[in-house]
Amino acid sequence: MLKGLFLIGFLVLINTFILKAQCISEKDISNKITFFNENSITVKDSVMLFLYKTNYEKCNYKKDSCYAKILYLIGLYYFQNQKFSESLSFSQQALSIFNLNSLSYIKSLNSIADSKRKLKHYQESINIYLQVISKAEYLSLAWHLSSNAHRYIANIQYRSGEFQKAIESTILGEKIGIKANQKQLVVENLRERAKALNGLNRTQEAEDAINRAIEQCDTESNLAILYQTRGFIFVNKKDYKGALESFLLASSLFQKYKDYINFNLTCIDIGFLYYDSAHDYEKALFYYNLGLNNFSNSFTKVQLYDNIGAVYWKQKNFKKALAFYQKALTTKDFFKFDNPDITTLPSVKDLQIADYKRTFLIILEDKALAWLDYYKFQHNKKHLQNALDTYKTADRMIDIMRWEQTGEQSKLFWRKKTRSIYQNAIETCFLLNKPEEAFYFFEKSRAVMLNDRLKELGAKQLLSPEDQQQESKYQLEVDNARKLVNNGKINEENQQKLLNAENAQTTFLKQIELKNPTYYRYKYDTSTVNIRDLRRKLKDQSLVEYFVGEEVVYAFVLSQNTMKLHQIKANNYGSVSNEILAMMADENALNKQFVKYLRLSNQFYTQFVKPLALPKGRVSISPDGVILPFSALSFSPMQAEYLVKDYAFSYTYSAKFLNQNKEQIASKSFLGIAPVSFKNNQLKLTGSDVSLQKIASHFSSPQLLLNEKASRRSFLEMMDNYQIVQLYTHALANDTTAQLYFADSIIKASELTTKTLLPTELMVLSACQTGIGKEEKGEGIFSLARSFAMLGIPSTLTTLWEVDNQATYQITELFYQYLAKGLPKDLALQKAQNEYLSQNTSGLSMPNFWAGYVLIGDSTALDSHHYWIYWVGGIFLLLVLGYFIKKKTRFHKL
Repeated sequence: MLKGLFLIGFLVLINTFILKAQCISEKDISNKITFFNENSITVKDSVMLFLYKTNYEKCNYKKDSCYAKILYLIGLYYFQNQKFSESLSFSQQALSIFNLNSLSYIKSLNSIADSKRKLKHYQESINIYLQVISKAEYLSLAWHLSSNAHRYIANIQYRSGEFQKAIESTILGEKIGIKANQKQLVVENLRERAKALNGLNRTQEAEDAINRAIEQCDTESNLAILYQTRGFIFVNKKDYKGALESFLLASSLFQKYKDYINFNLTCIDIGFLYYDSAHDYEKALFYYNLGLNNFSNSFTKVQLYDNIGAVYWKQKNFKKALAFYQKALTTKDFFKFDNPDITTLPSVKDLQIADYKRTFLIILEDKALAWLDYYKFQHNKKHLQNALDTYKTADRMIDIMRWEQTGEQSKLFWRKKTRSIYQNAIETCFLLNKPEEAFYFFEKSRAVMLNDRLKELGAKQLLSPEDQQQESKYQLEVDNARKLVNNGKINEENQQKLLNAENAQTTFLKQIELKNPTYYRYKYDTSTVNIRDLRRKLKDQSLVEYFVGEEVVYAFVLSQNTMKLHQIKANNYGSVSNEILAMMADENALNKQFVKYLRLSNQFYTQFVKPLALPKGRVSISPDGVILPFSALSFSPMQAEYLVKDYAFSYTYSAKFLNQNKEQIASKSFLGIAPVSFKNNQLKLTGSDVSLQKIASHFSSPQLLLNEKASRRSFLEMMDNYQIVQLYTHALANDTTAQLYFADSIIKASELTTKTLLPTELMVLSACQTGIGKEEKGEGIFSLARSFAMLGIPSTLTTLWEVDNQATYQITELFYQYLAKGLPKDLALQKAQNEYLSQNTSGLSMPNFWAGYVLIGDSTALDSHHYWIYWVGGIFLLLVLGYFIKKKTRFHKL
């Protein structure tokens, strides 16, 4: 290639002198460049192109579309020879000349996008590909470019872990490929979709997509990459026989067509099969070394080094394993980190500029685990510290990857995918006896998406009014486009609208981040809550955070005098808590199996609560999974001795959520809502209006929405004006939906959105199942209560199952009665539940009636100015006391 480029320079120099004597006509040049093959521009072609370019400039011809095509073709030549900056420059010059609505203009745009992609300017590349798609919509000759643009957008999204968005892009790309009658483009979009589906562990859908691609592929040389992709899918399905057959087919075709880079990658795949399924480490090494001995590009080398390191790790040759992991991290032309010392780690800047961040993260995780196992083998504490440092670097990479993702499904996937990193990091801290370091990883393992959302809302308050208005406009466009797709109107036009709206919003926010450093710092603050600050917040309260692994449970306990990390070897936390919860939620099952319930609840208490030696009083629990009402666990396996007697439990998504500061204060005190009757065939909530009026008597100027006034619209318009919002209604929650009922209609959890953090301090959801929903590992339960938390509401009183109406009214009224006395929210709930138990016996005292009410979030007392009756009472007492003091003074004077 270098000889070719030298030849170009030399010939152009000669031609410059020739052109002084003679000009080639514009018509001749136009005719000649028509015959150039755009897919393969040779060195000879490039010489002629530079000759024509120089001819145009020396002969002072008008820089028309012919001249633009010369520039465009030179750009293609540079692109095909890996000179992407030069290609970009020539393509941009061509673009400035071509007619805006011409095919040539679209092709130049496409070349610019390709160069940007190769230069790793991914967001700019996506923006330009979207322009290609937009311009090609009404020009059938450019449909192939549009289909290919979708495929490349999907590839970029896949590489950053945005799997769901990649799937959506390929659906559009496939449709346009079919419309353009371009089989190969359909095949390439199907392959990208199969990769993304496999990334999300939707393996059957992935297999279906890749099989469709194989069926439609009519070129043998292109079959190889499809067989290789199918092999990956079979590995994920644990169909190792099918995977081996696919990889062997791929490797034979790669060899046949002399595609040695992909042949080497297939060697990695075959070696991994022997490593992972057959545990034949020598055979695995054979294939890995075979890949290394052939010509390998940097990407192939990285994977080979990492896999060889894994073999040595399995063989307990930790020094060699760590050396190969370091080789992978320092591979030239792939990562910018270049220190060969196995104890060194890449900087934040190295992580930020890394191209394949997923690959970088995998290597860091492998290296950290090797250090941890090296410690277990040698008991050298230095190895543990190296493991901890590596886990911290891996965590930083997770943060960077999360910032680059905007799709919720992709974010959730990576929350699950990175869970093993946090478990091993916590184990490392336990072995080092560093509970405060462990607390950091506890916090990074939970509710990160919730905290990110709250930071985003807080950051918006730092924007100028103009930027806030613009941000709202972009958000509205995304919301409207998403509604069309979510409401079943899934067609090419609506999907394209959503893609364009999301990309425009992303581009705008990236620009804001560049021009507003304060906004950027606030939004992307990854710090966890400081222990000293947290203790100040907790006061007399204890905090317990659980992390549930497959064979072990970790519990972090913090109080004013204690900070301890417990390791509990047990694999039944999830199964026992789910069984207890199911019994609590089923009144009949609880009545019939109450003896079993006592035994199970005591078992859970004995295994997972008693070892923590919690002092009696207030306790905030950050669970790992479902919320189990600890208040209904029993001290005794034989009789009902509930923990609620000694403990006031509340729950939190994370300590960071608990520690948030409320900067805005609502202008009004209390909004109470009770539809009583419903238009959508829900049962009438008789007595809810009476109960609400009793509660309202504690407040000055309460606002009540009863009967038909309790509408969806009134709720949405008024709720952000009040510090306390009380709802008496019905709710529905399961793995697929969560919604609240109003007199006229419903509101779904997905519709609860806000532009800024709401000033509401307490949301009381006296409705069935508002605290349950789909569990997402690493994030928690996606419930209605969490939806309100995402609006910035720090406290929610919610329910975990279908609750009895009369019990609901009684406990809610008692809760407000104790709140009015100035008690913290958790103590108010504890006293309400204990008083309910003292007033109800027999079946009504079963946990099903009273234990389903849980407080999530901030549990501190409300400001006393909420309660007018106590202000008036206090003023009256002061006046009476003043009168008697004055009277007494007069008497002594006489």
